[in-house]
Amino acid sequence: MIKRFLTEKVDQLFKEYSAVIITGPRQIGKSTLIKKLLKIENLTKITFDDTALRTNAQNNSNIFFEAYSTPMFIDEVQKAPDIFNSIKIKIDEIEKPSLYLLTGSQKFKLMKGANESLGGRAAILEMQSLSQAEINGFDNLTIINDYSKMHDRFLKYSKYKDIKIIERIINGSMPKIINGDITDIQKYYETYIVTTLFKDIDDDILKIYNATKFEKFLKVISNYAGNLINKESIAREVEIKSATVDVWLNVLETVGVIFFLQPYHSNNLSKLIKTPKLYFNDTGMLCYLLNITTSIDFLNYAKCGNLFENFVVSEINKQFINEGRDEQLYFLRDKNDNDKEIDIIIEKGKNIYPIEIKMAEVIEQKHFKNYAILKNIKNKTIKPMIVVANTTLLNKTSDDTIVYPAWML
Repeated sequence: MIKRFLTEKVDQLFKEYSAVIITGPRQIGKSTLIKKLLKIENLTKITFDDTALRTNAQNNSNIFFEAYSTPMFIDEVQKAPDIFNSIKIKIDEIEKPSLYLLTGSQKFKLMKGANESLGGRAAILEMQSLSQAEINGFDNLTIINDYSKMHDRFLKYSKYKDIKIIERIINGSMPKIINGDITDIQKYYETYIVTTLFKDIDDDILKIYNATKFEKFLKVISNYAGNLINKESIAREVEIKSATVDVWLNVLETVGVIFFLQPYHSNNLSKLIKTPKLYFNDTGMLCYLLNITTSIDFLNYAKCGNLFENFVVSEINKQFINEGRDEQLYFLRDKNDNDKEIDIIIEKGKNIYPIEIKMAEVIEQKHFKNYAILKNIKNKTIKPMIVVANTTLLNKTSDDTIVYPAWML
């Protein structure tokens, strides 16, 4: 079984808090982490996928909580939003840590009822599908680190430098696929979308009255991966209202299918794009929606560079998620010149870390040209550019630019 980086964090927080909530998409390993990776004695396990149990919990919450002992694990807790207030009452009544482990397939901030009832009483963690570091058995190391740590990582794991990144992008990082439980990847994603994703949305969030159009919507937005979102264009293509595009994008973000990078803003940089960029959390689903099944399909896709970018952004995002951190990633683009862009901006205190993403195997000086955009940002220390590329070697140029191979993520 693949070790999940969040295991130790969950274990630590459960000893400190009355409740720990882990949110993330279906089938990414939340329940497996709690049931098999955590070693909690006498853990009561409940799932609200069980309709009768869920109904009983909502209608008779006092009796329900008296019937089951703590520590208690409740899976798919978002299906019974009325239960959050009852959990709050029990936490306030018992006043000790290690009571409730809760998992849900919706983001906590967007989960109905949870924020109001459990805010401040529970530790909140997000979880995503397997990171490349978890798949490879690497240590988790965020990309914004000293070059010496990067170099140590390269030496430690250099035998993996020939990993076929394109195949990794196509296959995605869902545990059932990586563990070899699934052989027909296309059928897996087809089934996941129709029987899991659509059903959860329809049952818990929003009635999808036209499943055919919603599936078309998914396929249309897949072409925007790594790009600025154009809601009016999407609405025309799917033949829905722009307001519906907003609602459906919010739904997909809520269930963890997509996420957005917001544009970076600075008082010294006035001519910047203000539209967010869209990314898929799992590139396997993205490639399924685009009907990309082979490396040839991938390379023939006109926007294959965007798919590589989506992969890198998602992996960097997972690095922070796997440390239990809610790190905000940004991008920067000149609204008058689309070529003037930095793919990722990470701001840490007074420091700004710029990251460019290039699918090229050979990195040249032209790939660093956009670093100059940052010269007008005042009162910040601009760290050397990191260029993540589809190359095999870690390198540091004469101007301190770091070429970081994607396999090391």
